[in-house]
Amino acid sequence: MKKLLLTLSIVLALTSCTTTRTGVLSTPAYAPKAEINPIRANIEVDMNKNLVGESTSSYFLIFQVGGGNKFADGMSYSSDTNFSFLFKARENKTKSAAAYNAIENSGADIIVHPNYVVEIHDYLLFKEIKVKVTGYAGYFKKFYQKEYKDNEDVQLKLDVSAKK
Repeated sequence: MKKLLLTLSIVLALTSCTTTRTGVLSTPAYAPKAEINPIRANIEVDMNKNLVGESTSSYFLIFQVGGGNKFADGMSYSSDTNFSFLFKARENKTKSAAAYNAIENSGADIIVHPNYVVEIHDYLLFKEIKVKVTGYAGYFKKFYQKEYKDNEDVQLKLDVSAKK
């Protein structure tokens, strides 16, 4: 019995989980009346280079017991609504892992026109989610901002007939 507990303790001590995320730095700014000049990008799309990525996640009750541990941050899905993230968190996590797998060794910067095929097998206590993403390779070529012009959208109306 002591050998079993010792072996189990060693196995648990040597088991670890690793999560890797890739993202960008941003600085939040709260200025309700300020307009921020957006950054724009020119993207070159290679229609001859298809990106494909797959990921499978397994869950027992609410715990993930298998699946990817590298994810693409900043993913947004057209099927998301205001509260859907509560119910689709596991599915979105698997989509993010599939997107990471598609981009990882492709040399591309972005997946253009991604299409996700989601297959969910839901059992009593166990759930398996399989996702396959396909799209085209996109490459950022130029970042720029539209030139800011003060008073561009402001129209000044003067009432010269007003009395003091």
